[in-house]
Amino acid sequence: MLRKPPDSLLALTAPLIAVAVACVQIMNASQHHLSPWKGGGFGMFSTVAAPSGRFARLYISVDGERIPVLPPSSMQRQFVEVRTFPTPGRLDDITEEVARSIWEPYQFISAGEHYRQLLLRSGIEADRIPDNINDSSLTDMSGLYAFGEQLQMIHMVEREGAEAIKHDGAFLQIWAIQLDGDASSLTIQPIREASHLRAQ
Repeated sequence: MLRKPPDSLLALTAPLIAVAVACVQIMNASQHHLSPWKGGGFGMFSTVAAPSGRFARLYISVDGERIPVLPPSSMQRQFVEVRTFPTPGRLDDITEEVARSIWEPYQFISAGEHYRQLLLRSGIEADRIPDNINDSSLTDMSGLYAFGEQLQMIHMVEREGAEAIKHDGAFLQIWAIQLDGDASSLTIQPIREASHLRAQ
């Protein structure tokens, strides 16, 4: 016959589990920059280090120059996780994937040309589309094109095309909002970074 554990032991079970979770969470927050708002939430109201107060800055390297790029939509979940818990392994995984990916400039087309393509796809014959649909007074996008070129707007693609950018690798930084108690102000500081060279 099984003996029933003493009531005192059962009474200690829940507090011991809570202490263990707190110890793991505090260690991860102090050693690996886990947001105190996650992993148990111990100390969450004593800090501004919520996941929403962290930012990922992603770059690809072209001829030694770092070009900022937006995180690809296919990797959004990985970026949420790395902002919350930026372990070296997570940063390495992201920079390795970005480094071996293909990047191209965004292709801007005018609103008139876009409308023309929609009409053609819907089955309307090309000779029935008005000639003035691309009239520059209606669809002048030169300012947007120049703006896009100035920002070096590029994105990740699945297949390499003629416009593919030859890059050397990737660089990722995680920044966090922090409270400067001496100055009684908020600052933003990098807390983790990683890079990966592209295999030639």
